[in-house]
Amino acid sequence: MGDDFYLRYYVGHKGKFGHEFLEFEVQPDGKLRYANNSNYKNDTMIRKEVYVTQPVLDELKRIVQDSEILKEDDSNWPEPDRVGRQELEIVVGKEHISFATTKLGSLLQVQSSKDPEGLRVFYYLVQRRAARNARPIIDDDSEVDLATSSSEEEADDAGVRHGPYLPWTVPGAVTARPAPGADPTGFPTDIAAEAGLTGVDLEEQKMLLAAYTGEAYEGRRAAPPAELSPRAPRWRPTGPKADAAAREAAERDRAEAERERAARERERDLDGKAARLPPEPADGGVRLMVRLPDGARVGRRFDPADAASALLDFVDVACRDRPDAPAPGAYRLVAQFPRRVLEPGASGSLADAGFAAGQDVLLLETLT
Repeated sequence: MGDDFYLRYYVGHKGKFGHEFLEFEVQPDGKLRYANNSNYKNDTMIRKEVYVTQPVLDELKRIVQDSEILKEDDSNWPEPDRVGRQELEIVVGKEHISFATTKLGSLLQVQSSKDPEGLRVFYYLVQRRAARNARPIIDDDSEVDLATSSSEEEADDAGVRHGPYLPWTVPGAVTARPAPGADPTGFPTDIAAEAGLTGVDLEEQKMLLAAYTGEAYEGRRAAPPAELSPRAPRWRPTGPKADAAAREAAERDRAEAERERAARERERDLDGKAARLPPEPADGGVRLMVRLPDGARVGRRFDPADAASALLDFVDVACRDRPDAPAPGAYRLVAQFPRRVLEPGASGSLADAGFAAGQDVLLLETLT
């Protein structure tokens, strides 16, 4: 029965991505050839060839005959245009038809044509009817009429055709409707095991079936998309208010960056001052105490020969973790009776500044 049946379907268009199309052909010997060409995002053409069994050919032939497409005429159908082109060629016995029309997006387009009845037959055949009738049907008590072989000779000896077989409408092969939670394409997950085929991945065959029936292919779930990089461009509003807000935000960012830069430089400067502090004498020398504006005191012993700037460096280092302490260079130290003052950038030794022996208390005065 299969030697008098042939079917070819093509749908495609030419656009900014070049010639994009989907085409499949079922030959009398059961060979199914499939091609899918899309240049979107530099995709490459997909070409596949598989063989289907005789019951599949018989079922496809029945679908075509039941649709009564062989009685139709495309003379009043919309001509192929820039939207796209569809072609359908069928041979059943001595009957041969070849139709061409534009791509049909909906039944509304069919209804508005000059031949809505005939075009509806075509539309349902290529869009939905084939999808419903080509669903796998199985009798659990029968054996699957599928096989693969390492060579055509071995396959012929086994009574089967060479190549991977699509498990469509094979009596005794697949259940008519998937059970709840089963594979949505209609394939039981263990069909390969039932067919005695170990190590067979049916994803490719599921893809071919989906392409043939015109349905969406739902394969393995892809990994969730990664989050956008913080450097990825973001949508921003436009307009005068948006521009003003953007300028304010940029100014805040610059001010914050400047504060962070100044804080880093201050830390580096304080680290350098801490490293340069002279060692504290075990005894002798002069003991100097500095009273801070909040009443706290910091102090230590110094050698009178130490530089006067060492006392200022010591105060800066001792106050580095105090949030209310004045910045380095923004204060002076004052001692009473007699009055002595150490200004920022003081030179000479402590002895030269009047701190030669004993103990002194100095007040920290903030410069305005």
